[in-house]
Amino acid sequence: MPNYAYLQKSSEASHRRGEEIFNTENPTPAALNFLENVLPKILSKKNNDKEAAQNKVKKTLGVSGQELGEVLELFIEMFKRAPLTINFPLEKLEELSSSSNIVNVWGGGETNKGTDLYLKERTRVEGLVAHINSANAAFRTQFNDPGNHPSSRPLYGALQLTGQKEDMHEGAAPEYGRGAFFLKPRVRGNSTYTVADSMKLSSKKTDAQFINSLAVDENIYPLIASASENQLSDFEENYAGSDPLGIPPGSYFIEAQIHTEVDLNRDIEAFALNGDKYSTDYKKSINDAHALLRTHGIMGLDVP
Repeated sequence: MPNYAYLQKSSEASHRRGEEIFNTENPTPAALNFLENVLPKILSKKNNDKEAAQNKVKKTLGVSGQELGEVLELFIEMFKRAPLTINFPLEKLEELSSSSNIVNVWGGGETNKGTDLYLKERTRVEGLVAHINSANAAFRTQFNDPGNHPSSRPLYGALQLTGQKEDMHEGAAPEYGRGAFFLKPRVRGNSTYTVADSMKLSSKKTDAQFINSLAVDENIYPLIASASENQLSDFEENYAGSDPLGIPPGSYFIEAQIHTEVDLNRDIEAFALNGDKYSTDYKKSINDAHALLRTHGIMGLDVP
């Protein structure tokens, strides 16, 4: 069984851009927009973001000089080492074992479960994430018709910051389900991050502030600059080696907006199965999990 260090080693390469990141036969509209529009804009402000992150850490943690630089570097390393995961309910296992891609709410027939107001707000936030105002006309047309072009919208995951020293395989957001996919570097290379749930975060910021809070692996500074004081203190405890158990999961929730398809045969590093080992549902999940692993050639973590 692969250990957590294996996943960390794999994710450490995610900041390197090259053919292994972008070379897909049919890149999605969202992936092309990310490469041509979103990524350049986030990278163009890296120096300003670094200064904002320095000021935030200096003010919150009371460090300066060489120690300030060391703290920033350790924070960045913590984020880059954290595996990118997608959690999902165990009852989805059977469906996933016969699927080829993970789908978003627009492609999975889930939109009928949301109110018009919710879907309108999701479209607004996803437009900010996609820098829709500076996107090309073809992408904007697809983005505005997600029912027919679901791949113009992102998938969602999160960075698992907690449990890096305890060999935990729950995924970053177990509240969304006890199954967890650990994703390969190609997916990270096509992702943006926010320091909290993007829908909630956008409700507390202006559109410009929210766009400015988006990070990528090559520019992690917006995560530090936009973190709350409590989050920064928690991050400091994490990098210091304690991985405190009493901190609410939300404090560590770093959402990833994934601007590419996630191919179950290509993009999954490993799958973890969590739950009550004595429940009937869990025992059924074991069989479904093995079918998933066999079908897609995925490694299992904590799968009996």
